[in-house]
Amino acid sequence: MLARSLTAIAALSLIAAGPAAAQGAAPLSLSQLPAAHVAGPGDASDLRGGYTPYLAGLLVLGILVFVIIQLGDDNALPGSP
Repeated sequence: MLARSLTAIAALSLIAAGPAAAQGAAPLSLSQLPAAHVAGPGDASDLRGGYTPYLAGLLVLGILVFVIIQLGDDNALPGSP
């Protein structure tokens, strides 16, 4: 029963996806490309975020290590008699 319903769903999805796959992509044109932006002398310092990304990464890494240690800790389980 389950196999028949999955087969029917697969057949309907193939039928529905057929016309969508048959449509061609729009032709590419160089005239529709956005203009390139040349970085000025002050733009390079704007890209650097200081220490904030490093501190956020260190915080996430610390939380991840803490969670792994807590998951591996089995002190809460009762010992065998």
